[in-house]
Parts: sequence; C-alpha cells; structure tokens
Amino acid sequence: MFGRKLYAGGEGKVRQTGMWFFLSCKRYLRRFSFVLILLCLPAGAWWMGKLEKSGDSRIRIAVCVESGSGDALAESLVQGLTEKSRDSGEEMFLFYRCESEEQVKEQVASRKAECGYVVAADLGKRMEEESYKRSIRIFSAPSTTTAELSTEVVFAELASVYNREILENYVEKGRGFSFAGEAGGKQREQLALQAGQYYDSWMENGGIFQFEYETLNSIAGMQNDVSDGRDGMEGVFPVRGIAAVYVFITGIYGAVIGAEDERRNLYVWADRRKKGLWRLTAQAAPVFLAAASALAAIALGGESGSGLSGFAAEAGIMAVYGIAVVLFARLMGLVWKKPEILCCLIPFFLMGSLIFCPVLADISRYFPAAGQLGRLFLPWYYLQCF
Repeated sequence: MFGRKLYAGGEGKVRQTGMWFFLSCKRYLRRFSFVLILLCLPAGAWWMGKLEKSGDSRIRIAVCVESGSGDALAESLVQGLTEKSRDSGEEMFLFYRCESEEQVKEQVASRKAECGYVVAADLGKRMEEESYKRSIRIFSAPSTTTAELSTEVVFAELASVYNREILENYVEKGRGFSFAGEAGGKQREQLALQAGQYYDSWMENGGIFQFEYETLNSIAGMQNDVSDGRDGMEGVFPVRGIAAVYVFITGIYGAVIGAEDERRNLYVWADRRKKGLWRLTAQAAPVFLAAASALAAIALGGESGSGLSGFAAEAGIMAVYGIAVVLFARLMGLVWKKPEILCCLIPFFLMGSLIFCPVLADISRYFPAAGQLGRLFLPWYYLQCF
C-alpha cells in the first residue's frame, strides 16, 4: 500500500513537471518578438542556402589577351585560367574571358568583376628575353583586396604552362638529350611531345607545381572541415555557429525571466522540494524552443549531414548542448539574482561568443592567445564537435 502511494506520488510529480514545462513553453510562445526570432532563424538559413545553391558565389575576375589574340603562351595562360575555373566549382575565383582591354576596364569599373588581367600578346617572347615589365597588367577597384589573392592564382597558372614549354624546349634542343640526335630533329620532337604529355600527367596529380588556399568557415562562419561528404567551399552563411550562439543567449534570457519570476514570488506557493525542479524546468522551456529552431535552421541550411542518421547525430549533440546551456543559465541565476545584472551580461556573452568562438571567423589561427578566450563561452565547445 505504501509502495503504491510512493509510485503514485512520483508519477504525479512527473506529470506536474511536464505540465509546468508545457505552460512555460506556451508562455514564451505568446510573446510575438520571441516567436518572430524563432521563425526568422530557420527562414533566413533556408533563404541563404537557396541563394548559395542558385547562384555562383565565386569572385568574378575578367581576363583577356592584349589585342585580342597572342602567342601560344599568352593563349595557354588565359585558356588555363578560364577552363579550370569553369570546369571546377571548388575554386574561389571565376575567371572569364573578355575580348579587349577596354572590356576588362568596363567590367571592373561597373563592379561586374572584382579585378581584371590583361596579358601581353607577346608574353612568350618577353619571357624568353626576360622582359617582364607590363607583361601582365592588372586593373582593380581601390576598395578590393581580391587583386592580391588572385595574383597568386594567375602566376601559379603561368608557372605551370611556362614550365611545360621550358621542358619541351630543353628536350628538343638541350644537350642532355643529345643521344637522341641533333637538336630540332624528328626524334627530338617526338621526345619533346612525350615530355609534355608526362608533364600534363604529373600536373594533374599535383606532383610538379600547385597552388592551394584555405577558406575560413563563414564569413560566414562557417567552420572546420566539412564532414558530410561535401567538397569545396563551405556556405558563406555560418548557420551552425549562429544557431549555437542563439541557443546560448536564449538560455541567459531565460535566466533573466527566471530572476524576474523570483522577484514576483511566482514560486512562493510551491513546495520547497519542487521549487528547484520547476525553476529549472521553466528555464529549460525557452532553450528547448530555441534548440528546435536551431535544428530546423541547420537542416534547412544543409548543414546537418546526409540522411536521417546525420540529423539524429546533430539532434543528439544539440540536446547535450541545450542541457549544458540550461545548467549554465541556472548557475548564472544563482550567482547574480537581479534580472538587471543578468540582462547587462547578455551583450558580453553575445559579443564574446561571436568574436572568440569560430562562428564568423576562427581568430585562433592568427591570435592563439585570443582564441583561448573562446573556451569561456559554451558555443566554442558545441562547435568543436563538428
């Protein structure tokens, strides 16, 4: 008989706690501003993801050969730049060919292109004579920093095509292949052709010369290596990072509301043993709603991995993170009991999470000491899981 009473009492306590959680969620859902933010995050992630898929987000760069056509080296350079960026969507830059120098200037002036390159028509001759001045000219807007970055790509391509020509010339005319006959002979030409084919094969495998660059996760964001099988650049909108910060700040906001409830003596009628549990339950309600919104945003933004298993793993990590946020917010409420103080701490935690956690950029790559400060904010630990 006594055991049945204990069971009934425990069941009733669970039922009351569940009802209190439901009423707390309903309380927040009646706030228009809170609901608007809940809906804006998934909607914004879906919209940004759709924009990234529908359009080419690469940086456009115009390129042309002076006077419309040039020697073999100039044409190979322009063709190599345009074909590689056209065939591969993983590059940072999209090089496209213009017909003249005037068209390149027009594209840059109208900001249809971030910068433009004009290759000398006699580039091959200038390289042989070591007359490099004004062999490749660049036009860029004063406010852009793309020129410095794209220059590396242009000269990497120049090195790759020019090295092939140097190799072929050496095989055809150099002393090292004198065993194959006189310079310029038929056998020498065949060896030069074969050497060029070997060079192309090695270039495809990255065995001779290659230029690599890394992108910071999001300027969006952004964010470590992609683990769901996708290659190339990540999306420019840091969905997961923004979602982590959103859940974290919502937890502190719940602590502010909890402190206001304490001031109004909302729990004065409740039993002492139930007060702590119901306070924690009330603070868990906004975090639960924010976590659901964050998961929807991550899924709609295409960041949750592939298939049901990927989303289940994401939901599990979010659940653990949400519990950590609730406990942290509850601890904050115990330390600073005045809602005004807790409210003033929200900007600190918001800016600290955005700056020191790898949400918009990973500053630890450049300032390791400053990057260590990210460990003071919960979003840092959440983002380390991916």
